[in-house]
Amino acid sequence: MTVHAALQILGLSCIVLSQCCVKAAGAECSTCEPVVSPMLLQRQMSEVQQDKVIRRDHSENLAQVNSLGRLQPDRNRGQCLKFLHIPKTGGSSIEEASNDTNWGYYARWEMHCANLRHMCKDYEKCAISGDAGDGCSAWHVPPALDLKIRQYYTNCNTFCIVRHPVDRFVSAYKYEFAKRWKRGVAEPCDNDEFSSWASRRLHDLGRTPSLKDCHFLPQSSYVYGVGGGEGGTEEASRKYCDHVLHTENLKEEFDALMLDYGINLSLPEERSRTSATCKLDIEEDVLEEIEDFYAVDFKLLGYQRATRKGM
Repeated sequence: MTVHAALQILGLSCIVLSQCCVKAAGAECSTCEPVVSPMLLQRQMSEVQQDKVIRRDHSENLAQVNSLGRLQPDRNRGQCLKFLHIPKTGGSSIEEASNDTNWGYYARWEMHCANLRHMCKDYEKCAISGDAGDGCSAWHVPPALDLKIRQYYTNCNTFCIVRHPVDRFVSAYKYEFAKRWKRGVAEPCDNDEFSSWASRRLHDLGRTPSLKDCHFLPQSSYVYGVGGGEGGTEEASRKYCDHVLHTENLKEEFDALMLDYGINLSLPEERSRTSATCKLDIEEDVLEEIEDFYAVDFKLLGYQRATRKGM
């Protein structure tokens, strides 16, 4: 290789080689980069070429990973990103906006249960230890409660969404009753109906925590594994969700996270929902029951217990 070719590789216009200033073809320079010896020049050329190979390989790997929906951004040290879906926190909007990424529901064929309850079409339902319920869809199962689900999230960064525990409980109520309201079978958001339903549901959850596809499991069991793990003794020191987003500020936090990972995704503006105008005036004793049931969520997720009316 000629010195002029070396200059081109190094991106220099001229160098000092053996006390002589050598210019690249057609270059005009007033100062030259010092290179002590031909051996050092060769080493510098080698380092530049290696760097180009590394960058090229990284770009190829990134493109390949992007096509599979597991993006490896520079700012996160090559780690992929997976979505840990906590039911009734806005996770479906994430899945709908990003189904090409194989997150949540769209990763169902990749998720398998160590404790299989049964197959349901093209996905598995996992049995929850000590729970006689129907089991939960694989993407709704806290990693601490199933070994294979836990392994699915291993070696990837994870993100999840949490929301105020009472708001989440009310959202589940609206979700269950929406069809009845549309058919005119029941009045939307009747306070007495809600109080009766809430008391029954909290009682049933005491026996079957995984009721309704894990829609009522404490959010902390997903983030930290509290009350889960082997033998129900998982400590809150184990965090299964690396990036905790909040329903109350979801679009801004999600868009910022995608930017940080170099993922070209953004949530659309919040869509109006049928139940958006449905208001409840929750009785204080019922509200206290709900807050007591989700006491660990309030403690670990940063939400405040309070008498909240007009939900």
